[in-house]
Amino acid sequence: MRPARLLHCLTIATFLGLTLASATAGELKVFGVAPVRSTVTALSAAYKASSGNEVTTSLVASDIVEKSLAGKTFDVMVLSTPEMDEQQKLGRIQPASRIKLARVGIGVAMRAGAATPDLSTPEKFNATMLAAKSIAYRRIDESYLSGALAERILAKAGILDTLRPKIKIMNLGASKAAIANGEVEYGFYNISEVESPGVVLAGPVPPALQLYSYFEAALTTNVAAIEEAKGFLTYISG
Repeated sequence: MRPARLLHCLTIATFLGLTLASATAGELKVFGVAPVRSTVTALSAAYKASSGNEVTTSLVASDIVEKSLAGKTFDVMVLSTPEMDEQQKLGRIQPASRIKLARVGIGVAMRAGAATPDLSTPEKFNATMLAAKSIAYRRIDESYLSGALAERILAKAGILDTLRPKIKIMNLGASKAAIANGEVEYGFYNISEVESPGVVLAGPVPPALQLYSYFEAALTTNVAAIEEAKGFLTYISG
């Protein structure tokens, strides 16, 4: 190839490389968990409209966080506080970048079409739970915060020991399917995770008994779109 032609080709290649880099510079990848799906989705859309930066979200159930992160990279993580603590121990997030984002309370789920109970006071809440044929919630550990909070709520209400024989510990999908088909009467979940086919919100836990999961956002240690990620955290913290 003649030198002039080679120079011409290198110039074109360089130009295309710069163009592609510019096209992807504003792309932001956000990883989060299902309890804050609606919040993250709404904030991502608002940030995109405000900044012009593309935002790709990956939102998964808390029990598959590690599986979902395997072999993948993200710029921002949105997780519960215990989950964020774990990611910090693993060296995957930048500790100084952590910001408080949201809190989510616990709601009572029931089968669609069933009579809606009165859960407005601790007394009425207790009466409903004591009369229920069965109750379900998730495992009691930090990866399944709604299950841990459900136990604490029932203990706070003074009815946990009485209810134990009819409590079923099930994963989210199985317990909601059991509610939809009438096998389980009530379930305890993050309010943002209740609604699904055949399952509706009976109501939140009454204020005097309510407990919350807290969620945070942070930059990852392998963040690629650093300016866009910082801008996103600034935007959602405002």
